[in-house]
Amino acid sequence: MSYLQLSNISKHFDEYVAVDNISLSVEKGEFISLLGPSGCGKTTTLQMVAGFLNPTAGSIVLDGKNITAMKPSERGLGIVFQKYALFPHMTVLENVAFGLEMRKVGKNERLQRAREALELVHLGLFIERYPRQLSGGQQQRVALARALVINPHLLLLDEPLSNLDAKLREDMQLELHDIQRRVGTTTIMVTHDQSEALAVSDRIAVMQSGRIEQIDKPFNVYEHPKSDFVSSFLGKTNTFEGRVSHGRLQVGGQHIAVDDLKLADSSNTRFALRPEKIRFCSDAPKISGKVSNRVFLGSQWIYEVQTPLGDFLIYESNNQKHDEIQEGETVGLSWDSQDMRLIAEEPASHV
Repeated sequence: MSYLQLSNISKHFDEYVAVDNISLSVEKGEFISLLGPSGCGKTTTLQMVAGFLNPTAGSIVLDGKNITAMKPSERGLGIVFQKYALFPHMTVLENVAFGLEMRKVGKNERLQRAREALELVHLGLFIERYPRQLSGGQQQRVALARALVINPHLLLLDEPLSNLDAKLREDMQLELHDIQRRVGTTTIMVTHDQSEALAVSDRIAVMQSGRIEQIDKPFNVYEHPKSDFVSSFLGKTNTFEGRVSHGRLQVGGQHIAVDDLKLADSSNTRFALRPEKIRFCSDAPKISGKVSNRVFLGSQWIYEVQTPLGDFLIYESNNQKHDEIQEGETVGLSWDSQDMRLIAEEPASHV
């Protein structure tokens, strides 16, 4: 059995179904992200694991023990919330040691463990400071140290980086990933930030309408989405529909070779194509289009191109030397057929 097992979990609030019969297995030491838009059920799922909400149906088993009806304080979990909830009248060291004090750990041991936890998050020189003297990123690391110092069976992160600015959030993604790998604590994180989930997770569970649409390694979820929702929610994508006949896709008056995909003839097929998979070309392009907009982001250019297949986004790295492509120009576009993803329009599954 997996280290953490959610079996047929549901949560109803009167007639509203927040979580709809989901099952999830998490291995020991794994980092899982619950990713989805507001209202998808990810936070409700986390709260049921934490014990703050009781499931309407289903069971939760942690390390072989059924914890479905256990109090939060009995589950041995570490939790980091969006608001770090640090005690303003306590020093950094006292904040981190507080959980150990509540567990009746002796003073010398708890202070030693608190210092070690702060060293782990690179705050060993800040032990005498108060929360008001720390930056947002430093407060986040104190909250993480406080959650880890108790050696939790499971670490729960409720959008822990959402209050940080963009640059600091990127830095903390790398640091969070590194700390979790070094400590090895089994971790579940709730987030709506796709890049955050991709950066830190061993696996991502994409949720919609109370169900898990897809769960897999970050690369597989991004490169091989199983539904239109997953494809569009996890990064930008270009989608188009057409009829497949004898190895060619007929769409928007165009005939595009897709024989590499070995598709059966069909009346209507939906595809997804990531912006970074498309390239500009002048020789034998698959389609042509008109550049309607372009944006420079430092490391890359983003182009919007009007094509017979619809409006396309194209990402080009800054080393591709396309500065000469101007708005209003007609350009040729091409891509590898194997980068096209067949999108199945299916309802979310009970993973």
